[in-house]
Amino acid sequence: MSRQKRRITPSANPPYALRKDLSDVKRALRRLGWIYLTGVVVVAVALLTFRYWSGMHGSLLVGIAAHDLVLAVLWPVFVVAVVLAILGYGNVE
Repeated sequence: MSRQKRRITPSANPPYALRKDLSDVKRALRRLGWIYLTGVVVVAVALLTFRYWSGMHGSLLVGIAAHDLVLAVLWPVFVVAVVLAILGYGNVE
């Protein structure tokens, strides 16, 4: 009985280094996602606290303006962008 070596095409089985790189990218994106969600929650809680201390006790959730929600969503994006710029990501060179 002769054994034949089974050929594995590169498209079916990418090299280990490529798979490891993709795994690292996925891990980094997941980490950034959690950082972003944490930032949104922190900014939203800060805005709610500010609204509460400003005297909006009765209609706390109704009193949140649209620009407050925009701030809660956009500030973490700005912070992550600044951190990535400081770390050197996004260089086209």
